[in-house]
Amino acid sequence: MYPWLQNTYQGLAQRAIAYRLHHGILLHGPQGLGKTELAEKLAALLLCQRPAATEPCGACQACLLRVAGNHPDWHQIRREKTQISVDQIRDGIQKLSKTAQLSGNKVLIIHEAECFNQASANALLKTLEEPTRGTYILLITHAANRLLPTILSRCEKQPVTPPPLAEGLAWLASQQVNCDEQTLALCANAPLRAKAWCEDEKRLRYDDFA
Repeated sequence: MYPWLQNTYQGLAQRAIAYRLHHGILLHGPQGLGKTELAEKLAALLLCQRPAATEPCGACQACLLRVAGNHPDWHQIRREKTQISVDQIRDGIQKLSKTAQLSGNKVLIIHEAECFNQASANALLKTLEEPTRGTYILLITHAANRLLPTILSRCEKQPVTPPPLAEGLAWLASQQVNCDEQTLALCANAPLRAKAWCEDEKRLRYDDFA
């Protein structure tokens, strides 16, 4: 877990352990902050059969199946071409309607939720309103303003924000990435975005315009 996500994760994880986590969580914030990793870590905790405090144990059958990519209660949706289709959502809902096989929980992660179309967003509404027991839907987006108000109103909105500049630079240095303040600022203070930029040999540099 990236250091700037620890507090956010701990807050969500503590509520999950206490059975006080909302069934629909919208993780929103700029690109390059690790929202996908945050969603996957939270999903791992929700599906773990023997969580150790706020961490998945990594050794139970559920954790082993998840790592192998074969967990029957772990589902993900990614956009097809430019949109998330209504058929993808219906398929995901059908999977969630089944009885959980291991920990009692089922998790659906929807990546790039800003890519819903009208039909696919509407198809998700009923499940967000009346989820089956032990169902958690984690939506990830960098453009929450593009989601329908009806989707936004049925989710708990969890912002994911950039770390302070010094913390971002310290993390980049720990990854052996040579990145200065100006470059990180140009990447909206998003460390993962800055890392990808600095490691891209084809990127444009200031010297190219000198």
